Amino acid sequence: MAKEASAVRFKATIFLSLVLIALGGYLYFIEIPGEKKKQEAEIEEKRLFGFSQTAVTNLSIQTQNGASIDFLHEPADPDNPWRITHPVEAIANEAASSALISQVERLQASRMIEEKAEDLKEFGLDPPIYTVIVTLNRADTEILEVGSENLTGNQVYVRKGMGTPVYLAPVSIKQTLNKELKEWRRQELFRFAFTDVKRVQIESPREQIEIIREGDGWRIRWPRERSGHQKPNEAKGDPNEISNLLGSLSSLRGEEFIDERKADWIKGLGDPILNLSLLIGDLEHPAFFYQAPFEPETVYAVTTPTAPIYKLSRGAFNILEEPASSYRDRRVVDLGDPASVEQISIKKGKETVLLERKEGEWSIKKGEAPMKVEASLVNGLLFELNELRVDQFPEPAPAPAKAGLSNPDWSVQLKGKEGKPLGAVSFGRIEGDLAYVQSSNQPGPVLLKKEETDRAQKARDEIKPSEAPVPPPAQPASPAGSAEPKKG
Repeated sequence: MAKEASAVRFKATIFLSLVLIALGGYLYFIEIPGEKKKQEAEIEEKRLFGFSQTAVTNLSIQTQNGASIDFLHEPADPDNPWRITHPVEAIANEAASSALISQVERLQASRMIEEKAEDLKEFGLDPPIYTVIVTLNRADTEILEVGSENLTGNQVYVRKGMGTPVYLAPVSIKQTLNKELKEWRRQELFRFAFTDVKRVQIESPREQIEIIREGDGWRIRWPRERSGHQKPNEAKGDPNEISNLLGSLSSLRGEEFIDERKADWIKGLGDPILNLSLLIGDLEHPAFFYQAPFEPETVYAVTTPTAPIYKLSRGAFNILEEPASSYRDRRVVDLGDPASVEQISIKKGKETVLLERKEGEWSIKKGEAPMKVEASLVNGLLFELNELRVDQFPEPAPAPAKAGLSNPDWSVQLKGKEGKPLGAVSFGRIEGDLAYVQSSNQPGPVLLKKEETDRAQKARDEIKPSEAPVPPPAQPASPAGSAEPKKG
């Protein structure tokens, strides 16, 4: 009987499992797709337009006072797919233009208000506040008229032209249209991907800087102070600061535009206060910046002959007047990965201390047999060295002897596998709360805050050997049966 009951329960379990599988299959393959299709059909039913953005060739925005802004859309032009043709000829703000068309294309009516409205004024549609005319494939047109908001202010009255019903639609379409001409224009002075920039040149009466991409890093060149005939100074660039510079350049935007009599304007502005050149890919992109005599808070920028003169705030321009030192790499050593260090040589006066890592353990040697040392103490020194940052770049750089670096107070050399040099630092003369330092990552003596060099020195002094000496390498075992030779 027990076996029969068990068999019955087993069959019932299988039956229920099959029912659940069938139900799951029905939900997955029939019910859910059907519900999804129903939702999609409802959305399509509410949509006012059925065109594709790629079919749009022209766009016109008209206001109730008779003004209009006309656009030309050329999707085949990846750099300038949108252009304004009226009331000025200019490159359009691609993001704003595309967003408007996308919004019109997807516009949904929440409900119909009147199929044949007799008094359009009560809806703000006689005349409409905005009329959007979309031309498709240079032939067909779609019209959207936008009127006033409803009582709650979250929806707006719209219709699709003369004789069509009045609908309620999201108020966001009206907010999108509420822009001045300058907001529909491209405001950026430059458009580029950071990775495409190969060189930045900045030239002004006070500064000449050349920032050059080298592989994954940057180099900076600038003239020496005392002679224009010497080779320029050269140093590593700080990737973060240069990235900030490129970000600021890509964010430079005109607040106003000058399209007429540009040559007269440039002549009246006098000599440029700064010249900028960007090498993007293989193309040079120059820009000239001018200061009007009686407008201290305004800067004018000229880029190409076909572009307008851009008017921008002095604050946005200020980053271009930073000195070359702002873009220099301030790291004293560039370890990348401190774990790559296998050997550290510390010299103070006539004494040299050698730290070596073998099989994951550090040892210290001062002329006698090596002794074990705690890895945390060595890592503390590497951390402090890796954190050292330049506070000042003396110009001109002093001679090593003047900076106390011909015979430094102490120095450290870092090496990796197979003795590969990873960095070297020498600590020189103290000058107030600053200390002179020379390193492999800097072309000349630099000044660091003394508190930083003190931390490195403290980490150095804390490295002391453990009690146990490092055991000698294991000797090969003697062959079985052999006797050790007798001594004496």
